[in-house]
Amino acid sequence: ARAPDWYVMGTGDQVRVTIFGVSQADLFLEVSDEGFVQPTGMPRIFLKGLTIRQAKKLLRERLSEFYTFTQDEISLTVAVARTITVGMLGEVRRNGSFTVSALNTALNVLSVAGGPTEIGSVRSIQRIRGKERLEIDLYSFLLDPSLQTDYDLRHNDVLFLPVAEKVVTLEGAVKRPFRYELKGDEGILDLLQFAGGIRYDTAPNYIQITRIEQGEPRLYEYDLQQILMEEQN
Repeated sequence: ARAPDWYVMGTGDQVRVTIFGVSQADLFLEVSDEGFVQPTGMPRIFLKGLTIRQAKKLLRERLSEFYTFTQDEISLTVAVARTITVGMLGEVRRNGSFTVSALNTALNVLSVAGGPTEIGSVRSIQRIRGKERLEIDLYSFLLDPSLQTDYDLRHNDVLFLPVAEKVVTLEGAVKRPFRYELKGDEGILDLLQFAGGIRYDTAPNYIQITRIEQGEPRLYEYDLQQILMEEQN
């Protein structure tokens, strides 16, 4: 796969820099343990920790001292991406360590590990990086796929899936009847949004909630119009 612009460079990445201006060159460079590349006859250029976009800008500046080309006459691609080891813990079908290409995001590695268990949370996944923790909410990603750029992985990261706290089964005249995980004070309106909304061929009059209270099932019925108009919570 082609490395996206947000990909963060690291030791072991092999990059190809092509210049096709007045000067022409095709350079294959590997990021060293110390974090730099060193084209023949040139000083070191430190790329470790830079995104591809940042690395391309820096290389353009440095190489322009040795080659003649315009701003658009240079390209940078990752020829070979480094491998990283990521730990998977908690309510995931296969716990353990996984060695993958650094091009993978947390979502890819979760898939490799078989996904969450029946009771695993997909909305409070923890990406642990040293003392830093990032919470990953897959529902946010489904609503805005560009968020996967926030879910990059680095060597020795750990993904932890806790137990889901609140799971609701939604049935009836919605576009995607399914089991949904709710967080915090999310309620009916959020649930309907996750389910793609009410079907167009339906008169949204009532909604029923079945809940186990003190070991007994109880049925509650609400006026859905009042909920949709936010007159009732």
